[in-house]
Amino acid sequence: MKIKAIIDSGLLESYILGTASEKEIAMLPLLIKENPQILKTIESIEVDLIDFSSQQSGSLSPILKSLIAVKIFGLRGLTC
Repeated sequence: MKIKAIIDSGLLESYILGTASEKEIAMLPLLIKENPQILKTIESIEVDLIDFSSQQSGSLSPILKSLIAVKIFGLRGLTC
C-alpha cells in the first residue's frame, strides 16, 4: 500500500480516534515498519488534534467546578 493511499484513506485518523477495526490496528505496525513516515504522520495528526481541542475548549466557571466537586467528593463549598 502506498503512503499517500494510506494517509488519504482515513486509517490513521481512525486509529488515533480509536475507531479502527482490529484488522486495521494489527496492520499498522507492519505499515510503519515498511514506511517510517507513517509514524511521523500519526504523530503530526495527534499534535493537530491536541491543538484543535485546546483551542475549542473553554475554562470551567467557578460554579460548575464547585458542582463537579460536590458530585465527586460529596462536599459543599469545595473549590477547585
